[in-house]
Amino acid sequence: MASILKVNTIQDATNSNTAMTIDSSGRVTRGVTPAWRLGLSADSNQTSSSAVEIPFDLTSGSNCFLSGGVTYSSSTYKITIPVAGIYMFGSTARVDGATAGNYLNMKIVKNGETTKQQQYYHLEDDVSNVYHSVSLSGIYNCSVSDTLKVVMTAQSDTNWHFDSASYFWGYLVG
Repeated sequence: MASILKVNTIQDATNSNTAMTIDSSGRVTRGVTPAWRLGLSADSNQTSSSAVEIPFDLTSGSNCFLSGGVTYSSSTYKITIPVAGIYMFGSTARVDGATAGNYLNMKIVKNGETTKQQQYYHLEDDVSNVYHSVSLSGIYNCSVSDTLKVVMTAQSDTNWHFDSASYFWGYLVG
């Protein structure tokens, strides 16, 4: 037998925090959703052809934020996940001055894993010496305290930089 549940607000039983609301048009909103958007407040010069973490920050404009318990370390450049679940995330890095004929490899790495099964990556092959935007996105099943960071390699190049148009974002899907 089917039944209808009519409710405008769902709260947690312990503290009466609003977890979900449904308006008169049927639109659903959640009270707290773990999410983030980081950027670069300035260009970041690089002097290594090895993999380097992109030094994102929260000060690059009003579009940068952490919410729902997500934390970010400005020394390790890692996001820490506060709630277990499925997360959607992505990053775009604008790279300027990379050596022509080489490649750029960008990865989002979970928990420092080195296997390709634990990374999402994008390879931009045979770059020119101007600028490139390398983008990728993916979905991870994350546990509490998992970490995510974005890493970039510029093959055989020790004089390139991340442009301040770069960013890293993500949110809990469910």
